[in-house]
Amino acid sequence: TNHGEIHETKSIILAVGGGIIHPKRLDCSGAEKFEGETLHYTVPSLKLFYQKTVVVSGGGNGAIDWAVELLDIAKHVIVVYRQGDFPAHEAQVELLRKRNATIILNSTIETLIPHDHQDKIKQVVVKNVVTEETNAIDTDHLIVSHGFDREDSLQFASSIQL
Repeated sequence: TNHGEIHETKSIILAVGGGIIHPKRLDCSGAEKFEGETLHYTVPSLKLFYQKTVVVSGGGNGAIDWAVELLDIAKHVIVVYRQGDFPAHEAQVELLRKRNATIILNSTIETLIPHDHQDKIKQVVVKNVVTEETNAIDTDHLIVSHGFDREDSLQFASSIQL
């Protein structure tokens, strides 16, 4: 130990982490030009969304938690999710449903439409994966919460000799 004590054991557990993670990017042509301005993979400050229309893409705990947090800050919150129901915590989903958020299920974001001559999103085009119908939704900001990719570039020895 730090104090010079010796403990005998047959096993050692090393918790070294699983590598570096990066948010999964929106699979949409040209999306990168909106990153940091009106397309977000993280939420640095809720103030950015004050009295704005915000689309949140995703249905897991991260996406639903952000959508619920924004209910009292944003002018309007719209959640788009690719499946028919959310896998997020039931209590948070219920809050979202009760608080007048717009919920669009079985849908994905197909296209981002910019404001004229700006790197800001004006609309997101959403496609229903069942009916294949598309709709353009006016928005000020888009938060994408589609999970994370793991970078396994860190190598760790499979066996350690003591």
